[in-house]
Amino acid sequence: MRLQDLERHVLGWNRGPDMMSDLIPSLYFDFLRGGAPEPLAGLGLLEGSLTVHADGEPERLPVWLAGIRDGTLPGGWALDDGVGLLFAGLNMQRAVSSRPGASAQRVDQVAGELVRTRLEPELLGAGETAALGGFDEAVHELRRVRRMRRGLG
Repeated sequence: MRLQDLERHVLGWNRGPDMMSDLIPSLYFDFLRGGAPEPLAGLGLLEGSLTVHADGEPERLPVWLAGIRDGTLPGGWALDDGVGLLFAGLNMQRAVSSRPGASAQRVDQVAGELVRTRLEPELLGAGETAALGGFDEAVHELRRVRRMRRGLG
């Protein structure tokens, strides 16, 4: 039995046609070389929208917020690097983070105004965070090079 058959029978969800796996690396690297961020359709497993790397790729957040403000995107979550959300069914239960100081927020449009609710993620592996320092530095360097290539600074 294929995964998409299980999803359809167990979850009642039809994901549509799959992308051929050999295309994924080239699409990913095209994305890395690409221009400005833009809203993309999600998988449809959960309601709402999501933007990631809110603190590490600052050009993403304004595009996402504008989409919520003008109704292009439904309300959703903005996550800093290293933050994840845990759902039970369709309900968000908790936010977790591998990085101290990282945060998340829920953003909705109410009567034409954006309403932001900050979430404080639970820090995972407290006491072991020193090991993450080198990773964070490498990620910041990769992003700096990528922004330079795009002419963003």
